[in-house]
Amino acid sequence: MRNLVLLLGVYQITFTAKYVSSSKGRFGAWSDVFVNDTVISDSQREYNGNDMSDSESSTHSIIVIQQLSPGDRLAYRSFPKAQAKLQLFLAG
Repeated sequence: MRNLVLLLGVYQITFTAKYVSSSKGRFGAWSDVFVNDTVISDSQREYNGNDMSDSESSTHSIIVIQQLSPGDRLAYRSFPKAQAKLQLFLAG
């Protein structure tokens, strides 16, 4: 997902993702939030293992306050594909 910034300002960037990690995968679930090509925040969920289930889930939220300029691109990338929502609010 990509959002293009139209107005100069300080923004609140909110990202929420639901992760499911499994004992069957080599890696946990993760997401990165970008402004242009720079990662400004990330979250990760690893499988911790238990005797009751071979998968675990959790919901993670990130809030970032960031100055953005017209033309800046806001995006996120998740692995594996997560149920995610990215919101952008002009602070003020």
